Formats: sequence, C-alpha cells, structure tokens
Amino acid sequence: MEKIAVVTGATSGIGRAIAGKFIREGYNVLAVGRDEEKLAGLKNEYPVNCETFKTDVSDRKGVGSFFKKVASEYDRIDSLINAAGFIKTVNTTMPFEEAYNNWESVLNTNLTGAFMMSVLAAPLLRKGKGHIINISSIGAFTGGSSTGGIAYAAAKAGLNGLTFGLARELSPEGITVNSIAPGFIEKTGFTNVFPEEKVRQIVKSVPVGRAGNVDDIAELCLFLCSDKAGYITGEIINVNGGWLFGR
Repeated sequence: MEKIAVVTGATSGIGRAIAGKFIREGYNVLAVGRDEEKLAGLKNEYPVNCETFKTDVSDRKGVGSFFKKVASEYDRIDSLINAAGFIKTVNTTMPFEEAYNNWESVLNTNLTGAFMMSVLAAPLLRKGKGHIINISSIGAFTGGSSTGGIAYAAAKAGLNGLTFGLARELSPEGITVNSIAPGFIEKTGFTNVFPEEKVRQIVKSVPVGRAGNVDDIAELCLFLCSDKAGYITGEIINVNGGWLFGR
C-alpha cells in the first residue's frame, strides 16, 4: 500500500530535503508551501508521487481548506512532517510594535501552524496509526547562537512542548510523535546568511568536525516514520554533531 506523507515547508531547506527523500522512497508526498514558483519547481523535479498545495500554515482558514481537500481525496495519511518555519529578529532594544509583530509572525508559523496541522491531521493519522515529526531547533535549548532569537527560541521550545502533549494523547492510539532538533545545517535559508568566519567558528566547536546537511535530518525523519521506530515517541532528538548534548 502506498504511504502518504504531508510535508510543510516543502519548498526549501530541510523541508524540501525531507519531501524529496520521502518521494524517492516511494511515498506519495503532499507538499505544502507558500511560494507558488518554488512549488512548481518541486513538482517539476518530482512529477510523480508529488502533489503540491499553496498553503500558509499560519492561516487558519487555509489550513482548514487544505485538510478538507486531503480528506476528500485520501482515506488516511501516514505521516505529517511539520517543517515550515522561519526566523525574524526580536530583541529588547527594537521598537515594541516591530518586536511584537515579528514575535507574532514567528510563533504563528513555527508553533501555531504545527498545532493546527497536527490537530487537523489527527483523524486521518488515526486511520493508519501514523507519525508526526516536528522540526525544532537547537535554539530551543540555547536561546539562539546570537541575540535576536527570542521569538524563534520560544517558538521552538513551544514546539517541543507540543510534541510532548501530542505524544501523551496520541501514542495510545498508535500514533508516534517526535521532534528533531537540528544544529547548524549548512546551505539553508537560516544559515546561508552566516558570515564565513562565523561558520568556521561553529564548525570548530562541533565535535564531529563538520556542519550538518539537510540529508542528516531527512534520513532520521524517514526512520522515525518507519515501523522500525514504532517504540520511539515523545522524544526530542538532537542532530547537531555533538554541539549540544545531554538535553
């Protein structure tokens, strides 16, 4: 039976890598993103087993419409991967209105979006005893690698709490819920803006001696959505090369 995965943030970075990995492994991927051009590019690269949906996960009505369409076309989904997210600067020295607007925008996508997707996916996941994977961040534990990450760190810490709450509720029904917390993942929208010197400093502090890449996350995501990981739930799994461990 063909497996069905919903991947948000599927047009760039980690989300795109996850979507591509699942497609290559034979999943039918329902790819969710906000950028029509990037969605078209994904579909062009994967013309088979990929259906794209222009949806903003922070938009309540848009998410509701997406799941109405999914429920009308599919009898179940097997995996939901909440990878949509972005960062905006929030600190205590910027104008309050700007700080608040950035805070609201970051939390609405990174945390509330994952909440809405998970709640609306649950009825379809119950039919297949599926999996939810939330893409968190090392920033949930460190507060970010520099100042300005208040909203992002709070959103990702909240995402970890959401993972725990969903796992407590859904695991008795056969649905596993886990979170992956990446460290420094090169060549993504988050890290491409880092100066070369900062990248060198980060890599020097990583015990394995290299930056992470998107496939490090995609491979783990695929494993957590397999039967081999059926006894793993409610976990926050760090993928950071030893930059931070023991959490």
